[in-house]
Amino acid sequence: YLDIHTKIKTSSIIDREKTDDKAKNLINICNSQNMNHYINAIGGIELYDKKCFESHGIKLNFIKGASSLSIIDMCMNTSKEEIKNQLTDFILI
Repeated sequence: YLDIHTKIKTSSIIDREKTDDKAKNLINICNSQNMNHYINAIGGIELYDKKCFESHGIKLNFIKGASSLSIIDMCMNTSKEEIKNQLTDFILI
């Protein structure tokens, strides 16, 4: 609908070391995929520490969008053009 083409991988099928630590699991996923930059939803700001990720060579940012609506709410209440505009209106923290 929005002409967004993103390859999505399920983390459960990614070959990596699994632990009980959420941050370490995410770091292991990033490392297994040769990622050096990870962007998480703003809600993760209390879960993940930037310095911890940086110590593993991964830049961590949190994305804060201009809209507080979910993408489903936006699709139900906003035009396609306005949704595309709002998806580009964000800041990385």
